[in-house]
Amino acid sequence: QAYNPWGGASAYSSTTGTRGAIISLQRPYANSRIASSHGWRGERAFIAWLAANVTRLQFTTDYDLSTAPVRDYASTLPVAQRRPRLLILGQHTEYVTKAFRDWADLHVLKAGDMNLINFGANALYWQIRLEPSPARTGPLDFVCYKDASDPVSSNPGTVATSTVKWRSSLLSRPESKLFGAQYFAMVKTPGPFVITSRMPAAFLTGTGWAPGTALTGAAGGEADSVDPSTRSSVIATAQLLTNANPPAPFVGTITYRRPTLTSRVVNIGSLEWVKGYSNNVSFGVSKASFLRFNANLLRWAGASVQ
Repeated sequence: QAYNPWGGASAYSSTTGTRGAIISLQRPYANSRIASSHGWRGERAFIAWLAANVTRLQFTTDYDLSTAPVRDYASTLPVAQRRPRLLILGQHTEYVTKAFRDWADLHVLKAGDMNLINFGANALYWQIRLEPSPARTGPLDFVCYKDASDPVSSNPGTVATSTVKWRSSLLSRPESKLFGAQYFAMVKTPGPFVITSRMPAAFLTGTGWAPGTALTGAAGGEADSVDPSTRSSVIATAQLLTNANPPAPFVGTITYRRPTLTSRVVNIGSLEWVKGYSNNVSFGVSKASFLRFNANLLRWAGASVQ
């Protein structure tokens, strides 16, 4: 809904010149392009593959994890209803609440009882709030001012919920502290991810890949880069250009890390990656090897893959 201009405004633009800071989730999509490109963006095949190959798989939504994540790990609940052993994020988990971020940080970075794989890029970029609408019942409104004009930003007691970038000085919680890498730029033209030698051997088992193997066009759309301060290991690198005028070079990365003795994190760092699950998309390697590599990542992170 951040991209949906139905009613005159989205979180990016407006017919009146003012971005939408408070957006209803009870809206139709303005057009089919918004619904298809920002609703799925190639994730259908990814979700279908997960459902067919990962056992004990359960689905939730960003909205649910943002409104009541505590329910997923409350000790009074049956084990099946507590936090997952592995949280899998899809292509573009860009907008999340403090509750979502606190929950993920608690289990991945502190308790060490949950692993995480981000199969996309530009995740946890903006903090949002979900608030009751004064005009209607139903889903909570999506609140994101994107700057210090947010009324809570000037109050020391509420500034921690400011709807700004997580890396902003108002929050000082860069995404890389969780993922080991974070969003760098939109990409001018998709480029190849080139496999490095800095990974567990199990990642390449059965793929036929080796250091130097290139996945053509797998890095693109939006891309992340490693944060060296997190001491993450780089699985693959991509020499890319930003979609700016003039374009600037940067290095996109796939990374993995062990933030605690018992938790594991993988960050793919590309919006193009999940498209590799589609039958009509090839990254210059066999579909079987691509799927095996992803299965290997999931197994390393604790998933049971058929």
